[in-house]
Amino acid sequence: MHRNTDREFVGIPVLTQEHHDQVVAFRQWAGRGDWSTFHDKHYDWWAFPIAQKSSYGSKYVVFNGDVDTLNANPQFVHDYIDGVQLVAAAWGWDVSAGAYIVNPAPGQAWANWPIRLAKMVQSTHHFGQRDLSRSLRHYGQSLIAQGKSMVYNGRDLRAVFER
Repeated sequence: MHRNTDREFVGIPVLTQEHHDQVVAFRQWAGRGDWSTFHDKHYDWWAFPIAQKSSYGSKYVVFNGDVDTLNANPQFVHDYIDGVQLVAAAWGWDVSAGAYIVNPAPGQAWANWPIRLAKMVQSTHHFGQRDLSRSLRHYGQSLIAQGKSMVYNGRDLRAVFER
């Protein structure tokens, strides 16, 4: 299996710790009902890693071998699923139900982060979380149907939600 061997890569232990710390923060924000913090902070790279370089270069890029290692860690998998659920909830979306949250709290609404939603779709697919990926794609399709833009920095991301 192909692994990230780039010298920039933080490595599995560091990525696992940064991911865990981020999900702990997600749980705290949700516990306080502080949904707007989800919209204001930046965490995509280590919370929802993908196999593509980003503004962080190769620092958080994971390939199939890396994903296999991370998926073999039950705590990571638990945190990963929880993180996806919490970020989606911040947007007013229940990934388990594949539907909008009934009576969302203040701040639980789409925050115009199409790149984050696209990365989450890609990451959940990459990590073999097909149900989560399918639900997030459905959410993206729903947003598109409502006329929400899926353009980020001039890049049209609609194709990510059509797979």
